[in-house]
Amino acid sequence: MTRREILDKQRDSLISILVLITLVYLVFYSIYIVMATEWKYYKMVEMMSKTFMDVVIFIFAAYGTYLNPRMRNMILLETMFIYACANEISSYFIALSGPFYIAGHILLIYNLSQTGRIRKIQHFMVIALTTATAVLLFSMMDTINMVLQRKKNLIPFEISGRTKYAVLILLGIYTMILWMKLVYSLGNRFYWMSAIFFTTSDIIGGLSILKILRGQKYTVVLLYFVAIMFYAISTYNCTEKEVVTFRDVFILNHRFKKSKLRYFIYGKWALNLSANLFTAQTGRYEIAYDVDEFDEMKTLLTKKLKFEVRQNQFPVEAELYSERYGYLTIHGVYFNTESGIMWLSKESGLIEMDEDYFRTVHYLDYEIPCLFPVGEGDEALEFLKDDEEDDNPFNFMSMKQ
Repeated sequence: MTRREILDKQRDSLISILVLITLVYLVFYSIYIVMATEWKYYKMVEMMSKTFMDVVIFIFAAYGTYLNPRMRNMILLETMFIYACANEISSYFIALSGPFYIAGHILLIYNLSQTGRIRKIQHFMVIALTTATAVLLFSMMDTINMVLQRKKNLIPFEISGRTKYAVLILLGIYTMILWMKLVYSLGNRFYWMSAIFFTTSDIIGGLSILKILRGQKYTVVLLYFVAIMFYAISTYNCTEKEVVTFRDVFILNHRFKKSKLRYFIYGKWALNLSANLFTAQTGRYEIAYDVDEFDEMKTLLTKKLKFEVRQNQFPVEAELYSERYGYLTIHGVYFNTESGIMWLSKESGLIEMDEDYFRTVHYLDYEIPCLFPVGEGDEALEFLKDDEEDDNPFNFMSMKQ
């Protein structure tokens, strides 16, 4: 049994245990709040059980992050800690827990924006849904005011004039946060399911704080633990993108061109392109970049394209990973030196590059700069066949050394 199979089996076992513990707790909690309300230690046992579940789920998430130490999981673990604090505070004063939940939502949105792929249509969806919700709330403001005034003078003033707009703005910001969390989670099934339960929990919790709904505090707790369980499970399900397709190469080439940075594709994909193998798939994408543009390249990859740095040996070489594009290796090259283009090598220092290695592959109306040691077409295809078992993505450099 391979290490990957062992980890998969361990992951499935841990997830099953977590789901079982959560289900047992939900059943216990549901029965307990109905049957034991008159018990002397009712409140204390309820609070201790909530703390116990928060700790158990957090430990499961921490171990999942240990097995998959990715940026997404690390930020998620911090978010879950804030949620756990909010849940504990809600046992004493539910209104005070609101800012903690909002802080957790904002950190989760930050996590999604930094580690996930958010399409433009998702931004438009958030704007449209937030606007629709704001219009609905504004049209119902008088009704909401009447309801609040009937709840034993919960607020000592009428929601009218400037106050109405202030309340509307606050509710609009809060609903926008909820919609952002829900819509931006669409790319991850566990985040999405958790966001549904959390959104429902927030709505019921908000209505409970305003005393529009009564006796729903326990429903909020049940929904909260289901949502947190899905977040903990997501730390174990980190299947990585293992192949890089021509679509990935084409999109990245477009982004590099747009940034006006100097680069060349090298390795297997350079040979695939020169041999017109546009349907090929490889385990990674390799580019040679200008060391003098290191800061710009790093900003483009990590800030705009959301790559995570896995192995950092800048400026010589670095390995990065993106959930959208897969693995990327970048290698430093000095352009425009007195000796021509120089390749950085960890073993041999600077290596002069033959200008004949640099070619441009044309695809439709696009130009893709490539770097490979052989001719195009059949010659590149033959080189690929001989190179299938070689793990070195730029093995012909040994000939130059």
